[in-house]
Amino acid sequence: MGDASFSIIDIGGLGELSKPACDLLAMFDRRFFQPGAIRANAKAQAEAYRIEQTTKTDVDIRNQDLLRRAATRTANELIKEQYNIEAVVKKSLSDLSLIAEPEKIDVDWTSKFMKHAGDASNEEMQSLWAKILAGEANKSGSFSKRTLNIVSQISKNEAELFSTMCRYSTIFGPIIYDHEDEIYTRNNISFDTIRALKDAGLIDAIDIGEFTREKLPPVILVPYFNRALFMTACSTQLAIGQVKFSTSGEELSRVCKVEPVDGFFDYLLQRWYPLGAAEPFITADTQVITTQRMINPQGKNVFSPFPKDIFGELEATYFPSQDH
Repeated sequence: MGDASFSIIDIGGLGELSKPACDLLAMFDRRFFQPGAIRANAKAQAEAYRIEQTTKTDVDIRNQDLLRRAATRTANELIKEQYNIEAVVKKSLSDLSLIAEPEKIDVDWTSKFMKHAGDASNEEMQSLWAKILAGEANKSGSFSKRTLNIVSQISKNEAELFSTMCRYSTIFGPIIYDHEDEIYTRNNISFDTIRALKDAGLIDAIDIGEFTREKLPPVILVPYFNRALFMTACSTQLAIGQVKFSTSGEELSRVCKVEPVDGFFDYLLQRWYPLGAAEPFITADTQVITTQRMINPQGKNVFSPFPKDIFGELEATYFPSQDH
């Protein structure tokens, strides 16, 4: 990676690094401390010195003191930005996959990321920026520049609200049917929450009607964290509530690590019962997938068998490679 004493990131205390981690650090060094960048930096410093010397002949002593205070402030800001960037990059290393390719990250994207990450002094926001960097290194193009701009503008409170919204997310995104239902209000999902996240550019929301998913197959497997349900009587479309992720919200939801909402899976089972909603399980004796529906209005349990090969095909189709 070159001379470690002239690295953009202090790697002291990190121990043995994986190859993707070394590649990420090397990428930053080449892009920001390569000879061309060093010469450009030296030229900028020389120009600043020339301007300072010229200014000395044009301003009085009071303004000279003002310039020195401004220079001190600028230096302190740069030190703070560097500290924040190093914290973010170090946090990102543990989330790099073994097949990460940092060199594929767009150069302009990297520059914007450095600018925004340098402003993140809050621990939680640094962790979010770290996950974004690791996600982009794992798969370039995962996060747009617009998403970087949105994240740079959201507050800690908005980030926490978004994490809460992600707790209600399925493969269809967040499922919010009536924000006044107790399943939502217990976690502070409200009209104000939805409005705040919409204003932040993280979700889309409508007051009248519901968003729908179109052209669905007749049998759908819907994972929710470590559980899943079938819908065996679904039409070609499904109403998914009054909220959906924006493009940037969808990107961020992939790195939002949250816990499931207690009782929400059963809420969905009950809500989707008319669509044949049922939870699958494997019986030890028959070795087939069997679904047990919620107790129907007559108080009877309803069972429907599914061969294992059908479940395997549905699982491969509908289980996403993410946490919710």
